[in-house]
Amino acid sequence: MAPVELYKKSLYQTALAHGGTPEVCVKATHAWYTASGRDEFVRTFEGETGLKLSGVSRSDAALVEHGYPKNVNEYNSKAAWDQYYIANALLALRELDKIFNGITPVPTGLPEIWYRNVAGLTRKLFLDTLVLIDDWATFRQQVPGVMGIGKNRFEHSVAIYHSALQVIYGNYSPFAFSDNHSDTAVNQLRMGIEIRLRRGFGISAKLNLAGAIVPLALSEILDAIRQHKQAITLAVPLEHIERLYGWANIYMHSGLKQYVWSPIYGLGYLRPFLVGGQHSSGTSVDAGIIAPYGVVKQIQAAVEAGIDKTRHSLVVLDPNDCDLILKN
Repeated sequence: MAPVELYKKSLYQTALAHGGTPEVCVKATHAWYTASGRDEFVRTFEGETGLKLSGVSRSDAALVEHGYPKNVNEYNSKAAWDQYYIANALLALRELDKIFNGITPVPTGLPEIWYRNVAGLTRKLFLDTLVLIDDWATFRQQVPGVMGIGKNRFEHSVAIYHSALQVIYGNYSPFAFSDNHSDTAVNQLRMGIEIRLRRGFGISAKLNLAGAIVPLALSEILDAIRQHKQAITLAVPLEHIERLYGWANIYMHSGLKQYVWSPIYGLGYLRPFLVGGQHSSGTSVDAGIIAPYGVVKQIQAAVEAGIDKTRHSLVVLDPNDCDLILKN
């Protein structure tokens, strides 16, 4: 049996099977993936694309740079580049490894929702491994449909609605469905970056003459930060923060989805920037940004210099009140 047929057959017998309980599904998928499934995917990817995956590694930085288009225009160039597919195959393996290594051995007798959550996410991850190979055939070889799988590339408002209910009530309640809506996490990723930068550098609001808040593009703040980046310590390189923010904006403004592992890895990569960690004087949720007092004031002044003061004013915080670690 060809590797691709073996891989698809194994998926339909385990992760995609609907005949058993969620607990049976998770246990069967775990046993298959840890024994042979991982290797089956690697052989399938290599056999279908001709690209080497076995033994290949990439740094975290390279995975972000290769695997995430920073704007809509970059999608075409990414889709025509082999490294994009290699990076995303590696990202898929990272997330699947993390899940299945994290539940070894699979516990028995937990509430059904535990197994339903694992099964729901891993099922989507495995389906996107097939989509990834189909994308390579479509955009690199101009031969669509070779994997016999389709994917709705655009988010529907219904998914946003049900995801919001899950955030409020949880996905094990009489008020929300239990199905997986992991793509909508891109919303939180994008908002997390924006709030982190605005509060980190104390750019609170732009007001009109009536005192109402009006839009202040994050790009204006990023431009000011970029001028002083040598004096700032960020837990994640600024260019990667910008890339992931731009990538998230594609979803926010158009609903265009990439792969299921994309927001998962993006959130993990941004974790030290968003939630902090250790710094020279201890541990803090603010440790993702470290900068001198004067530099923060200069960034605020640069943003303020870019607004029309006859029509708008800028509300800023004293650097001592910002969500960052001040250094001398």
